[in-house]
Amino acid sequence: MPDHPERQSAFKQLLTAADGEHAAGGDLTSLLILPQPDDTIVQIIARKGQEKRLSQRLSSMVGERFPDRPLAAAIVNETVLAAIAPGEFLAFCQTNDGRELMSTLSQTVGDTASLFDQSHGYGVIRITGRHAYRLLAKGCALDLGPLAFPAPSASRTMIEKIPSVVVKLDEAPTLLVAVVRSFCESFEDWLRDAVKG
Repeated sequence: MPDHPERQSAFKQLLTAADGEHAAGGDLTSLLILPQPDDTIVQIIARKGQEKRLSQRLSSMVGERFPDRPLAAAIVNETVLAAIAPGEFLAFCQTNDGRELMSTLSQTVGDTASLFDQSHGYGVIRITGRHAYRLLAKGCALDLGPLAFPAPSASRTMIEKIPSVVVKLDEAPTLLVAVVRSFCESFEDWLRDAVKG
């Protein structure tokens, strides 16, 4: 029997290529939207007075100073590390078994931070294609362009009044959008309307 219950996508319906046609200006290959139900998500929160030491520990994992700027993110192997607030981070990993990630992070941060498995607390989608900015701009005031938000970057923001975390992985662009599970149905309704309109 598995140690963790099977994870189901927080988004009830996978958006199809036909849904993306309008947002993509008729080019069905230019916008791809996929739920990420197997992502493991770990929240890292610095313990009181340990923010600097935590940053040093995470820098050793990343291989360079981290976070080195506001809105920082880093990609280490299959793990995406996103700085979402002072002393607070989210780690995303494309695996259905979070034990290895939790173990790695626990060894990395030691006594500088507390770790919380948020894999069942968020729904995550991946949006790829040149119209990704245009799509999210319909509900998000955050400037996701390469000058203001160079890859990799991450930020908490609001999308159509829904609290979200946006992580830019590359300049294709490829974006991860994480939404608290209780808001996922509302977010999906907005997203489907935004794609069609």
